[in-house]
Amino acid sequence: MLADYACLGIAFPGAPQNTGVGVSVIEAESAEALLAATYPMALAGMSVWNVPIMEMPVGGVAELEKKYRG
Repeated sequence: MLADYACLGIAFPGAPQNTGVGVSVIEAESAEALLAATYPMALAGMSVWNVPIMEMPVGGVAELEKKYRG
């Protein structure tokens, strides 16, 4: 895990009381590795949403975007 942030105040309007929101930055080589990093939180009863972010090189981003969009 590269970084971990926790919000114990009101994270967003309409959130139930006693709701904590955590954001973790995790570097993982595969979906299985990402799951292994977050699975203990799910076992503890937390709702976990994994949002993968694809790493792209700085140069040539427009060409890569065209390639991935098809």
